Amino acid sequence: MKINPVNEYTVEVELPAAEMERLGLRFESMDWADVETRRAVWSLVGLLRERGVEIRLSGRLLIEAGKLPDGMRLCFTSLPRGETPRLKIKKETRSPVLRCACAGDAAAARICLPDAVCTLYAAGERRFLLVRGTYTGAALARAAEYGDLMLLPHAGETLEEYAVRVTP
Repeated sequence: MKINPVNEYTVEVELPAAEMERLGLRFESMDWADVETRRAVWSLVGLLRERGVEIRLSGRLLIEAGKLPDGMRLCFTSLPRGETPRLKIKKETRSPVLRCACAGDAAAARICLPDAVCTLYAAGERRFLLVRGTYTGAALARAAEYGDLMLLPHAGETLEEYAVRVTP
């Protein structure tokens, strides 16, 4: 377990897969409504205290979770005292993006995803189709025949910054 105190309010923790398993923590099922998630998080807070890292629990606590290739990154941030103490887990989401060689391939991929909300971006000759909304795995697999399927964190923000939006 790697512990990185960012400042007096924020601590980042990288958990390898073995440590996650020992705590009974799974990224896919992380939800504060889940009793097992709460137990695992409180156990982790206890382990951090044993190692001399204090997480302030007097106000609200924001827990951000991001998936790593072999584990998970958790960021604990103590928020200013509110009227009632609340806990929230924010999971990093990865959006499917199809990288197509040309506009024709992007159009063909879009046809395979009739129920999805898609936004088309251009960067040079390449086209990027950001897929959101409702779609099935089979429809996404058919669309992937027309380009390279990538799962990117913060895909919308990244594409807005580095590409030009072609569709609204």
